[in-house]
Amino acid sequence: MIESLKKINWPYAVYRELVRLKTDRRSLWAEAVHQNEENPPDHFSLSDYKKAMYKQRVSFKEYNTYKFWQLNEDERMNYLSENELKCIYRKLENVNVSKWFDNKLLTHIKFKKYMQRDWICPSISSFDTFSQFLFSKDCIVKPLKGSLGKGIFVLKKDKIENLRDIYDYCIKNGLFVEECVKGCKELEEFHPQSLNTIRVITMSKGEKFRVLSCLLRLGVGGNVVDNAAVGGILAPIDPITGALMDHGKDKVGNTYTKHPDTLKDIKGFVVPQWDKVMAACKEMMSFVPDKVFAGWDLCVLENGEVELIEVNSGPNIMGSQITHGCGFGPKIQNIGNDLLGFDLKRLISVWSMPYSNYSDYMRYKKHSRNFNLLIKDYVDCLAMDHEKTSK
Repeated sequence: MIESLKKINWPYAVYRELVRLKTDRRSLWAEAVHQNEENPPDHFSLSDYKKAMYKQRVSFKEYNTYKFWQLNEDERMNYLSENELKCIYRKLENVNVSKWFDNKLLTHIKFKKYMQRDWICPSISSFDTFSQFLFSKDCIVKPLKGSLGKGIFVLKKDKIENLRDIYDYCIKNGLFVEECVKGCKELEEFHPQSLNTIRVITMSKGEKFRVLSCLLRLGVGGNVVDNAAVGGILAPIDPITGALMDHGKDKVGNTYTKHPDTLKDIKGFVVPQWDKVMAACKEMMSFVPDKVFAGWDLCVLENGEVELIEVNSGPNIMGSQITHGCGFGPKIQNIGNDLLGFDLKRLISVWSMPYSNYSDYMRYKKHSRNFNLLIKDYVDCLAMDHEKTSK
């Protein structure tokens, strides 16, 4: 198929999208066959998964998590797979805006009003400055560009050993260090070891602003992060009242009426300072008016103020679909039609973006994987910020 496509005078971006589609299906099917051999399911057949894979590019994990074998055709089509969501982001998002979200140093510049904690980047700091910072406060270390809570660890100021090795390790692996913040008592009661953040997914266009989904994320066990990818629990929040609308669920759909460690009830809990949380999201979205989708991770501090922990350029809605027990396709279509007038089916179809947009996207992907270029972006932005301040 791919070879035959080369003989047709396709627009370049369409050809690349068709190649990607073929590659996606091959990898998805290989993953499904491998997992089926290791742990054969007794509640569905691979042939049924294959139909869902061809129609929606769902992964084997998504098919299992959403329990597709229990759903009819219409219910299945309401769900958006991760591959379909990526297709939407590629076509709608401006890569020049995404840099403020994907590079954590730039995030601190753009949203500094809601990021009051101290931080340091070892790659642009001396060892002495780094040492003073770590011995003055408890810190959390993160990749400069990362997601899903991977590569994150905590350093306690009174338990630091081999500081030079830590400094070298941070530079080698492109890490940066932030001051640990303490959440409010009400949220800390769920799981004291983690921050227990609020995830708000928004859609906007200019001054128009809509909330797609709100979740409370709770850490479990000894984890210092609350991401579902490392076993955290998610619970849906009513965007109007801030109350948890249902019990918690983990990434594979297990239900929790109480937190497994502290036995604190989940459903019915009201997130403190909810009006402030919503107001912060709306204001921050106005800082980047060309951004359509954003996933804001926030916490409510001891003093009642809202702190932005990080923001995701292309937020995953898998957690939202799991906790709400339904697909978010119709909701995204309704909001998108109101804000942008887009057709969701057309966005997730194989016909891709114009060549110029595709080129920008691929150039940005390559750029964002280069640590030195991420640092350069930060230095350039600092210089621009200083220039504006001087004037």
